[in-house]
Formats: sequence, structure tokens, C-alpha cells
Amino acid sequence: MPSHLTRVIFRRILYNRPVISRRCLHRLSRPPNLTYALASSQLRASSLPIQQSQSQQQKRQLWFLPRRKSPPQPEEIADRALGVMTEAQHRWRNGLRAQPDDELAAAFTEFVNYKHKKRDGLPDVQAAVVVDTVKHLTQGRIVKDEDEGDEASKSEEKNTGFWGSKSTPKRPQPSILLQDDELHFARKALARKVPFARSEAHRELAYEFFKLFEGIREEKYQDPDMDATLQANNVFYLTAVLSRAGFAVEARDVVCQAMPKHRIAWMWSSIIEGLSHEGNLEELEKSIELLRQIHPATLESSELRDILVEFYGRRGDVARTKEWFSVPEAKDGQQQRGKRPSARAPKAALSCALATNELQWAQSIVKDIMDNPASLKEEWDLAYLWAARVGKSADELNHMISTVAGRRKSIRPNVRTINMLLEYALEKNDPYSAERYLELGRNWNIRPNATTYVLQMAYRLSTNDVAGALVAYKQLREYEPGQDEAFADEDIPVLNRLIQAMCAAPDRYPAESIFTIVEDLNKRKQTQRFEPKTVSALALLHLNREEYTDMIDLLRTHTRDFSGAQRTHVMRALEAYCLDPAHPLARVWDCYVILYQIFPALSRDSRLAIMRAFFTARPTPRADLALHVFSHMRAHPDAGVRADTAAYASVLAGVGAAGDEEALESVLAHMRLDAAVAPNTRLRNGLMLAHAGCGDARRALELWADVVRSREGPSYASIHIALRACEAEAPRAGVRAAREIWGTLRRMEVEVDAGLLASYAGVLAEHWEGKGGQDGWGAGRSWKVLCRRVEDRAADAGVEVDGVVASTLFNKASRNPDAQVEVERWMREYHPAAWDEMSRVGFKDTESGTKEVLIDRTVEP
Repeated sequence: MPSHLTRVIFRRILYNRPVISRRCLHRLSRPPNLTYALASSQLRASSLPIQQSQSQQQKRQLWFLPRRKSPPQPEEIADRALGVMTEAQHRWRNGLRAQPDDELAAAFTEFVNYKHKKRDGLPDVQAAVVVDTVKHLTQGRIVKDEDEGDEASKSEEKNTGFWGSKSTPKRPQPSILLQDDELHFARKALARKVPFARSEAHRELAYEFFKLFEGIREEKYQDPDMDATLQANNVFYLTAVLSRAGFAVEARDVVCQAMPKHRIAWMWSSIIEGLSHEGNLEELEKSIELLRQIHPATLESSELRDILVEFYGRRGDVARTKEWFSVPEAKDGQQQRGKRPSARAPKAALSCALATNELQWAQSIVKDIMDNPASLKEEWDLAYLWAARVGKSADELNHMISTVAGRRKSIRPNVRTINMLLEYALEKNDPYSAERYLELGRNWNIRPNATTYVLQMAYRLSTNDVAGALVAYKQLREYEPGQDEAFADEDIPVLNRLIQAMCAAPDRYPAESIFTIVEDLNKRKQTQRFEPKTVSALALLHLNREEYTDMIDLLRTHTRDFSGAQRTHVMRALEAYCLDPAHPLARVWDCYVILYQIFPALSRDSRLAIMRAFFTARPTPRADLALHVFSHMRAHPDAGVRADTAAYASVLAGVGAAGDEEALESVLAHMRLDAAVAPNTRLRNGLMLAHAGCGDARRALELWADVVRSREGPSYASIHIALRACEAEAPRAGVRAAREIWGTLRRMEVEVDAGLLASYAGVLAEHWEGKGGQDGWGAGRSWKVLCRRVEDRAADAGVEVDGVVASTLFNKASRNPDAQVEVERWMREYHPAAWDEMSRVGFKDTESGTKEVLIDRTVEP
């Protein structure tokens, strides 16, 4: 019975769901009991391998009630919609006909509605799919210029920008499939939570929406006030996305070009914040100078002040941090909206002062806080933080808090004070101080909140105290937040770290305890609950437990919302598992099958590395599995992943390493049918390796002659491979061919290095005593004679006998213990430096009682 059917049957038995054959002629018309009826009604049609006919399908449940199909979940709808758009993108790029436009428009609308409902961000992988869909659905309707009838004037227009008269490009209008309000809704939903990372897809999507709404504005709105408002709104969305997508300089240019006469502080705040995240000091200072010239009042914004103080504080620029921290806080929109001013700037300035050892400045900041009767509670917390940073103990902090609280009861410490101290202890990796701060909170009858437990888990995990973190996690689960306390999934990052730490030690922590935390994360509303490292760790945990279905479900569920870099991280983790020779070969194959199916974009280099791992598997190479990997590469629709000439050379080299004649015949058959393969030196090198490894050294030397006669000519790798073929040839013929190659190299004055000398010495040593019943060319003579001949060839070529040459001779003599003793004695006497270099590499014992140097003589084509 196939393994997947066995798994389905046993799972149904465990869940009390009997297996029913829908084509059984003697099925009971009515279930004999209630348990059987309930179990049979829960059978999923998707798990049945046989297509049911309409007459055989069960149409009613118990008590003759009609069967109701559960409505699809929002995640299922979004996955289906994204799948439709992804399939369309694949068809467009390959010149195929995509789905009907109305189906694409419905999928786009469903996907946008899901993103809006979840208030979730758009990864760059999904942004690339969405932008292609928007382009397709909105193409075809172009704004007509006033002089459209004048063909001569139309031909003179140039695409120089978004603004201007004749230089303005034509803007596509929304198709009737997507109305204006739907596009407004889509732009608002898809521009939310753009990550601070460089993303060409988000940039392209932002410009596409900008062109659409500029066309709508020019066509439908003639009122100047309304027109200016809509233009400002369009520019805001464009600059907001560009600033977060790594194109803050471009966003600045857009604002200066589109709205030079308007003072819009919140647009400039997003630009400055984007530049600060990019770390672009030069362009940030240019933007500040530009603001001083055109909008000096914008620099008085408290939000802009906080951003600049944090930016220069992180860089340790004391002068600039002092400059911006001394700017008085303006009563801007933040305070007008009734929000309390934040302590971002004082906290950043204090951290900068302490990090740069500016203790007097730090003390002045704290003094200003303590002397100001209007200081906020958050600012007083900074005074306690300063005391901790300058080395005050928990007892001294307790005394300080008692003194301050005696004068002003309104600034008594609360749980936020303790959490801030815990954050500092976590920052300096001091779990002892963290525990003392917790004790300080208990002395003041401060009840820990959820953030306290999260920080407790974090600093315990920083010292690899997983057991202590589990205790804090249990307390967090038992904690009931108060009515005025908001806890918005703050523990998701630390729970990811906890899962990763437990997966790293599966012998100490049972899988059931890990899956309990996983289920806790699955219940959260946030979309990206699992980090790439967590997904990788859980996937490998399922793989080692041979839970392949659970591994596939995990990867499909969570990687759909990952960015390209995050998906690459998961791919690299699974690829590293496949390349680790310590893992069982059958499990490695299962991992690869899941890897290439879940990640079709797996690169050609990664596939080639996995293929080589199967070719070089120990104790038995698996050329058949390697050829499956190669076949998947050949059939891939993407030209960047599909097997090219270099890939054929690699697979031929692997066939030679495995010595599999059937695999060689299969590769040669594929190569004859592949029109994209262009014979070159590298491909011929691979053919030489394959034939020599499969025992046909004569054919390999014939290919060497072809390489010599070819227009491209041989490479150094070709010479090494030809000498390897001489090693596999018969003794007399092999030595004769090697001497011809060496003579040609000396006659043509080719530069010879120690590696080529080692390859030539390997041929001489391989056939010195003969093999296969044939006498060697040095039969009956001492190995010292061979060593002297190699020494003469080295002197003739002007090459020193190094560790590589010495290792080659020593390993070739391992078949004869007496010969190896002679070689060792000669090396120690005449080339001690080469012997020392070889000894540092290390030895391994052979079955014949001799030793071999741990060197790799593998030659790549």
C-alpha cells in the first residue's frame, strides 16, 4: 500500500473516522449507529482518491437534513486570489494567454479586501504580483492630449516627467473592471505597513497607483481647491511608500517637483524618517538644508525633532544630537490632536550621552527633568534609567525612588518604570540586574504586566536559560490584563525565539511542548506570526520526525506572506539540511522533494549543489536521485533555473565521481535532445571526467584530443582532467600519454604550477608498480627512483615540491607499506618543509595498515 494511503487510513482510525469505499455495492443504506453516522458525515471529500458519481454521492446527513458546506475562511479566499494573480503573472511572462479579465479583477478585489480587513502589510513578492495585475487591468484607456489630432506635435513630445504641459506622459485610466472607489480602497489597503527595506516592487506599485489617480484627477475634477487636495493626497501616498521602500531621495524630489509652494510637514517627516532608516547621512543633511530654504517652519515639528535626535544619537554624533535636542518643541499637529508629547528625544539624547561618555551632558538632561515641575512621568523614568546606566545598584535606585516619590506622589514608579529598567538589563545582557529590578518592583507592590513577562523571557533566553523562559511563558499565559491595558501581540518575537531555542535542543524538550507554543501563536490575529528562522526550525523538526504532511502545511501557510529575503532564508535552511552528509539519504531526498515543490524559484546553483551531494553520498553514491534533480532542472519553465551547458558539465562530473555507466548514458541522451547545449571546453571537460570515472579512459583521451583541436582550446582544468584520465588508463599507455602531455606543455612554454606537477606525479606513481595484472613501468625498482624523477621534473619546470606534490606521492604509495616508508624517508630528508605542510593537513588509516593524507584531488570541469 502506498505510504500516503497508509497515513490517511491510520489517521482516520485515530480520529474515529472509518474509511468508507464509496463504490462498495453492499454499503448500508443507513448507518447502524450514531457514532458511525457522525464519523461518516465528517469524511472530507478532498481525501477520497476515487471520483464519486452523482448517483452515489450522499446528499443528506442524519435526520434527513441537507448537507451544508462550511464557508471558506478569509485566508483560503486570499490564497486562492493570490494564486490566480500569480498564475496570470507566470503566463504573461511566458507569452501565454492568462485568465479572463473579470476573473482577475474579482481575485484582485478579494485580495485587497483581505489585506484591508487584516490591516496587514504587503511583502515584496506579493507586491510584484499585484503591480502586474494592476497594469493589466488598467491598460488600454489613455488620457487624450488636446493636440491629439496633430500627429506631428505628438511625435515631438518627450517623456520627461509627471508634471508639465507637453512633456507630461500619457496616463492610463482605470478599466471599467476596477472603479475609482475600488482603486482608492486598494491603494489605501496596499500602502499600509510597507516595511523599511529596499523594494523595487513597492516602488513600481506606488508609481502605478500615482499615474492612475493623476489621470483621474485631471479628467474628473476641475475645481482648483479639490484639485490641489487630490494632488496632495496622491503625492502623500507616493512619498510614503517610496520613503519606506528605500527610495527616500526620490520621494524628496517628487515633493519638491510636485508641490514646491506648499508646506506639508508630515510628508517631510516620512522622507526624513526614510533617510534615517537608510542611514544616508549625506542626503539627509541635504534635505535639512533644503527645508531651511523653502520651509524653515517645518523643522520645528516635534516629530521631525524626535527622528533627527534618534538618528544622530544612534550614530554617536554628539554635536548634532545636542543641536537638535536643544530645538524647542513646537506645538504642532501631534499636540493639537490631543496627544501627549513623547519622551523619544530625551531618551535618545540620554542614551547618546551615556554611550559617548558625555556624563556632564547626561547629568544636565536629568537635572532639567528633575528641576522642571511639568516633567512627564516618562521623563522621570529616564532619570531612573540614567542612575542605572551610571552604575547605581538596585538598592540605590530604591533609595532614589523613595526620595522622589516622597516629594511628588504623582510620579511614583509603576510597571512601565520596571519594564524600562528590564529593557536596559536586557540591552547589556545582565540577567542578575534584571532579577534585582523585578525584586524592586515587588517591594513597591508593582504588579507585573504582560510586557514584564515578555522581557523576562527575553533576558532569560539571551543567556540560553530556556527552562526559565518557559516558566515566564507559563506566567504570561496565566496573566489576565486589566481593562486599561493593551497587549497587542508583543510576545510574538520572543515566542519565536523560544520556539527556535527549543527546536535547537529536541532531546531536552519534547515536541508536544513546542507545538503547544506553536498553537498559541497560530491563534494570533497578526498575519506574520512566525519568523523565517522559526519556520525553518519547525520545518526541520517535522522533517526529523518524518511528519512530511505537517511540514508541507507549515511551509505553504507561512511562506506565502514572506518577502523574497525571508523566503530565501527558509530555502537556505532546507538546502543546508540537504547538503549535510550526516543526515540520512532518504530523509535528504524527502527534504529536497518538498523544497523544490514549495519553492519553485530555487536557484540553479542550489539545485546543482544538492545534485552533487547525491553524487558524492557515502557509503553509496545515488546517481539515480541526482539525475532526478537534474531532470527537474531541465523541465523548469524559468530560463534562469533551467539547465544550461555549465549544468551539463557539472552533472557529467558527478556521474564520473559516482562511476555510474547507466547514468552517463542517460545524460548523453538528454544532451543530444537539448538544443540549448553548446559544446565548449567546459562541457568536454565534463565528458572527460564522466568517461574516465566510468572506466573508459581511452574515450576520455580522445576527447582531450578534441579539446586541443577546438577553437577555444584547453584550460588548466582540461590538463588536470586529461592527466586523471591517464591514471585510469592501462599502465604503459597511461604513462606514455602523460609524457606526451607534459612534453607538449614544456615545448609550448605553458606555465606549470605545483598543482600540474602533482597531477603528473600522480600518473607516474599510479602506474609505477602496475595494476590489473600488468607490470608497471617502474616494476622492481625503488620508489626513491620515482621521487627523484619527480624532483627532476620540478627543477626543469622551476617549481618547488610542496605539500600537494608530497601528499600525492604519499597517498599513491599507500598500497605498499614498504613503499610508503621509502617515500616518507625521502621527504623528511630532502623536502622537510613539504613534509611539515603535509603533516599539518592530517592523516587517516587505511585497511592495509598504511596512512593517507586528507587532501581533496577533485577537479571541477
